[in-house]
Amino acid sequence: MAALADNGQAQEPLGSLLVKRGLITPEQLEVALQEQKSSGEPLGAIVVARGFAAPATVAQALATQHGGLLKTEYGFATGFSAGGLQSTGAVGEPPVSSPRLGRAGAVIAITEAKPKANPVADREAVREELSLASAETEKLADANERLVAARAELEQRLAQESQRAASLENELATLRSGDEDLTKWQDAVAQWQAAYGELEQRLTDRDTELAELRSSIEACDSVRTDLERGLATEVERSETLKQELALVESRRADAESADSERGALEQKLAEVTARAEALEAEAAAARELEEPASDGIRAELEAKLAQADDQLQAAETVRADLEQRVAEATERAGGLEKQAEEAETLRRSALASEQAIGELERQVGEASRELAERNAQLDEVTAELEELRAAPSIPVGPWADAQKHLLFFQGPDGYELVERDGPPPAEGASVEGHVVSRISRSPMPGSDLPCAYLVLN
Repeated sequence: MAALADNGQAQEPLGSLLVKRGLITPEQLEVALQEQKSSGEPLGAIVVARGFAAPATVAQALATQHGGLLKTEYGFATGFSAGGLQSTGAVGEPPVSSPRLGRAGAVIAITEAKPKANPVADREAVREELSLASAETEKLADANERLVAARAELEQRLAQESQRAASLENELATLRSGDEDLTKWQDAVAQWQAAYGELEQRLTDRDTELAELRSSIEACDSVRTDLERGLATEVERSETLKQELALVESRRADAESADSERGALEQKLAEVTARAEALEAEAAAARELEEPASDGIRAELEAKLAQADDQLQAAETVRADLEQRVAEATERAGGLEKQAEEAETLRRSALASEQAIGELERQVGEASRELAERNAQLDEVTAELEELRAAPSIPVGPWADAQKHLLFFQGPDGYELVERDGPPPAEGASVEGHVVSRISRSPMPGSDLPCAYLVLN
């Protein structure tokens, strides 16, 4: 978007303005534009540097483009008149370059044709020139008033800047006179920076150690969790083994009862066997006496033999029953012995479980103690880190052992100088709503106390 002049109209390009008024040629404008594309410098500076137009001419063109009085790098200018007359302000009338046409080296002067004398037209032209000159005079008067106001403002600003420069020169002289303090301050800063670097390195090392301790604590927590889980498993297994052991003890008691019953059955079987053998012997004897015996004896013997057969069958039945019961008792005894072996194995497993539980409890205790030690180390490291982080606030430098110091700050009634006990605060520290900007020697003559210069936070 084109810039607007004071009259609200769009500004005419500087090159077009110079060409239209015959101050430079189109060829010169083309050359200047080409150079501007490559260098990026202002068009007016290029025109002046190449000698296409004088600085005053470019200043008048810029003032015309601006729409009134303008201060440029070439001086103040009021701009060209509307009728084509050049302003004759402080910069004088701008020169006009000689028009050149044709190729390079061929210079052709253009001579204007003289019009025929016409008195009426001349008078009208003179009136018009006079009216334009009057308007230009009023414009110049206005410009001069603005120039006087601007000059007064500039003189006021110049006085302020001169006063400020004098103050800066006094401060610079003070600083130069205190080169020794500056050297000491620089040494103190170097020492503080070295100490701060060492603290940073220690902080880094502590952070690394803290990370290792945290990793170790996490590992201890994981091991402790595994041990507690294993302890719970072993306790549950021990309870199961105790129940199985009680069952085996009960079965063992039953086995011992079965052993006593087996002995009684074997004794009874022996008695039945002996009785059966006796009956068989009687039966054999009866058979030997069968032929010569009398009928009565024979009948008696037959009755005894029948009775013996009955008793023998009963004995055989009892014997078979006893043998079956003995076999069952033997089988039960074998099972009970196996159960007794299993009970012994379970007892050993229970003992091993109790030993494992004791070992796990010992490991859990050690892990708890180690965790407590690591937590204590972590607390110590954390406390040391806090001390290290607070260390930069400790004064470092030639005034670290000072017994007193001064505070220089701006109070409600002006600048104040207050004496305090102890070494001065470090730079950057906060003191009652102020921040220490620098530390130097006391501004009071003959005083060697350090002074902390404070600014509002």
